[in-house]
Parts: sequence; structure tokens; C-alpha cells
Amino acid sequence: DRFSADTPDSAVIVGWGLAQLRRPHAALLEAFYFDGHSVADIAAAGATSERAIEGRLRRARAGLRRKLARVMRRD
Repeated sequence: DRFSADTPDSAVIVGWGLAQLRRPHAALLEAFYFDGHSVADIAAAGATSERAIEGRLRRARAGLRRKLARVMRRD
């Protein structure tokens, strides 16, 4: 079976991965992907630059990817 973002199991796995991240990274990913806020919106709300938010998103995605890779590994 391939991993699909459309399955209920996927939501559980992503939720678990977000819970494993530092709260600021999880909150940023949630704001961007689940709440639909743009980089510009997040930057304005946090009184920071869009470039800084893009960097934080990149690091947060990488962290989530590492967490999920642990549970998605198959022997």
C-alpha cells in the first residue's frame, strides 16, 4: 500500500507528527496548511518578514518529514 493523504490513517499519522514537533513549528504548519493563511498573513501577524516565515516553514516541513519517516519506514 502507498501512503495517501486522503485516508483517515494519514490524518492520524500527520497529527502524531505535528504533536512531535516543537509547538512553534507545528503552529506554523497548521496556520499555513490547515487554516489557509498565506505567508504574507503569517508574517504580518507575527511582525516578521515573509522571508523569515518561508525559512521557518522550510525547517518545520523538514522536521515533520523526519518524524513521519520514522513511522512510515517499512522493513
